[in-house]
Amino acid sequence: MKRDELNDINIDTCARNLQIPKVLELLRSKNVFQGLKAGESTGAQVVGAVTQHMLVVDQCVAEWKRASGFVSECDHTCSKCCCTVIEVSPAEALIASVYFLNQKDPTTLQSLMQYIADLKDRTPTARRILLRKCPFSSKDKGCKIYPIRPAVCKCLFCEKRSAYRKKRDHQLHAIPASVGALTQLYMKLELFQAGYDSRYVHLQDGAAWFMFPENQAAWLSGMELPENIIFPADYIHL
Repeated sequence: MKRDELNDINIDTCARNLQIPKVLELLRSKNVFQGLKAGESTGAQVVGAVTQHMLVVDQCVAEWKRASGFVSECDHTCSKCCCTVIEVSPAEALIASVYFLNQKDPTTLQSLMQYIADLKDRTPTARRILLRKCPFSSKDKGCKIYPIRPAVCKCLFCEKRSAYRKKRDHQLHAIPASVGALTQLYMKLELFQAGYDSRYVHLQDGAAWFMFPENQAAWLSGMELPENIIFPADYIHL
């Protein structure tokens, strides 16, 4: 996916195809990305806008849960769905990187640095397997960035069912996947219009890249991201 191909995306058509036009109306009513501009807006302004956007995502998911009657037993210690490749916007990766650096958690930092080291000289197949191991998740503490987890993570749930206890005690759900896809696409296009490279990246790759202040400054200036962290299956044709 080339950066300029985002010009061809019609989000209104996507919302109609997904049958959730009211979600798009809500996103537009909040207008949290207004005023952002690459090369002028600060990192704090971008982080603030995306944080506000995530609150809207939470609202959409909560409304879906109320309407559907779905009961989720997920919390930050669950980690049942932390074994899948997570594709995020660069802004989400930036927030994850800034968050855990501010937490000054040496264990997470060591885990992420080990992840970077392990990627070297890996075959494509081995690399895909490694990408399924989220460095922000641990068996003991669960998700270490739960308060600011990406939109795709917010739209995955576990529902415990007795019928699954012999082999497993949970069933993964991505029932509001259309909500997650549309809210993420909306953020992607808004950041693109503001002059940022908003192509999806692997959460791990993006967070590792944004650990360095010079990389943060480069992206905030409007520079394109390096191709080796761009998510290869950039799903925008919804």
